[in-house]
Amino acid sequence: MKVLPILFNTEMVLAIENGKKVTRRCIKPQPETFGQAFIFSNGIYARNAVTKNAPYHKGDILYVREAYRENKNGYLYRADFAKDGIESAIRWKPSLHMPKKAARIWLRVMNVRFEKLNDISEEDAKAEGANLKKGKNIGIQEKMARSSIERFAEIWDSTIKESDLKTYGWNANPYVWVVEFEPCAQPKEV
Repeated sequence: MKVLPILFNTEMVLAIENGKKVTRRCIKPQPETFGQAFIFSNGIYARNAVTKNAPYHKGDILYVREAYRENKNGYLYRADFAKDGIESAIRWKPSLHMPKKAARIWLRVMNVRFEKLNDISEEDAKAEGANLKKGKNIGIQEKMARSSIERFAEIWDSTIKESDLKTYGWNANPYVWVVEFEPCAQPKEV
């Protein structure tokens, strides 16, 4: 078991707080395929389940790095202010710079698998938070107009640099790690 950081944007932090329990991460660089086999850049050849190269493994503990700000009383988190729509009133530090001691969300990895991005199911798109905006369920009209998968595709592309869309965007249909997790307490040794 390892204790590792994982970055989440504000919307995904809100989705975790609402019970969402899965995330997808691009496999970088993309493996070359040969039938049912995959060849990774480090030369590892694998069939079917390729968890050896995964960034996270079952049993790992993840601490969520999110947009934050330190003040004299401790830490403030952008997601808390997003619920009220006032997050733009404060200058936030990027999640990338959040120290482990500021983490408030801890997750235990329950399963890791890989799949093509477009193979996501409606249920998994919902588990990714595609039915939420600012931590609240989207309205019935939006649910009727677009599927959770369509909303997830839009969210996915918004997290990919424009220069990487051809390789890692929704239309590129890259291989992704699917990481399932559950909330847990902060380990005592941290």
